[in-house]
Amino acid sequence: MVDPTMLIPASRYVDELSAAERTDGGLVTYVLDWDETKRAIVEDCAQRLGVPARQILPMTIPGYRQVRADPSRYWYPSVEEWLTDLSSADFIITDSFHGTVFAILFNKPFLVIPNVERGTARFDTILRLFGLRNRLVTDRHAAQIASEGSINWPDVNARLQSERKRALDFLAVGLKSPVQADLPPSSERPEE
Repeated sequence: MVDPTMLIPASRYVDELSAAERTDGGLVTYVLDWDETKRAIVEDCAQRLGVPARQILPMTIPGYRQVRADPSRYWYPSVEEWLTDLSSADFIITDSFHGTVFAILFNKPFLVIPNVERGTARFDTILRLFGLRNRLVTDRHAAQIASEGSINWPDVNARLQSERKRALDFLAVGLKSPVQADLPPSSERPEE
């Protein structure tokens, strides 16, 4: 089944964002674990697109003193701010599964850099499901090729609609079925 966040249409998320300030699009990064390869891919992509990369999360959180000296530099966004940044992006680079989910929901061109420490199977599964396996990149060359390619959003959205229906049908059947508990027959239960 698709991730539960995909059961809700993108328009519902966007409707909830009215309180958050809209941002100016461009290249948005949602990277949980930075490394040199990820930095290089982001820099190359920003240069190709001719826009600066805007980071949703701070690159690293150093010690207490640095955070106290400039807390805004290490501030994590609210859920509304996070969704607003992703929904208004022109292009997204992420190593996050949910960053990938929302790039798909919001129909944003994107690249996924696998996050080995957090597991890669979910990325592979969701990208294969939507025919977007080529968006999973591990080096600068692959990132360049993928970022220059287009995404067939009507096909992706048709698959999403089909998967959403399948998941909702599954839930509807499951919720109508009585729950079978592994309880002993009533004659063997202790008095309540």
